[in-house]
Amino acid sequence: MKNLIITLLLFTSANSCTNKYREKTSEPINFEFAIIKPTVDERQFIAQDFSETWIPDTTDLIIVEQLIKDAVQKNKADLLTRASLPNYFRQYVGFLNATGERMVWVNALCEIKEGMVEKNGEFFLEPWQWREELIIVADGGHCFWNILINLDKYEYY
Repeated sequence: MKNLIITLLLFTSANSCTNKYREKTSEPINFEFAIIKPTVDERQFIAQDFSETWIPDTTDLIIVEQLIKDAVQKNKADLLTRASLPNYFRQYVGFLNATGERMVWVNALCEIKEGMVEKNGEFFLEPWQWREELIIVADGGHCFWNILINLDKYEYY
C-alpha cells in the first residue's frame, strides 16, 4: 500500500509538471511555419547527436511554442519579446538525439530575403525557398534566431 501511495504521488507531481506545457492554448497561430527535413550536412549543423528525423505533430508544436515563450519570459532569448514572436517565420526540424529523445530545432526568420540562384549558367535573385529548404544565417542579429527544444524533458537550449 505504501508503494502504491508513493507511486501515485510521483505520478501526480510529474504529471502536473508536464501539464503546464500540454494545456491547449487559446492563442491563435499567427505566423507562418514549415516542417523541414534537413540534408545530412545540415543535420550536423543542427546537432552533433542528430540520430534520425521525425515529424512533430500539432500538439508537439504547441508545446514547442509554449517553451519558446517561457524562454523569452525568463530572458533566455536576447533581443526577443513575447510581442515580437509572431513576427517570425518558423522552420521546425524534428529529430531524435543519440539517446532517443524527441528534439525540435526551431529556426526563425523575420523576413524572407532573396538569394542568388544559378539556372542554365545564368544567375538570378529569387526569394528563399524557406518552406522546402533550411535557411542557415550566420550572425543574423535580431532578425534570425534558433532554439533547440527537448520535448521529452521540456527543456530548451
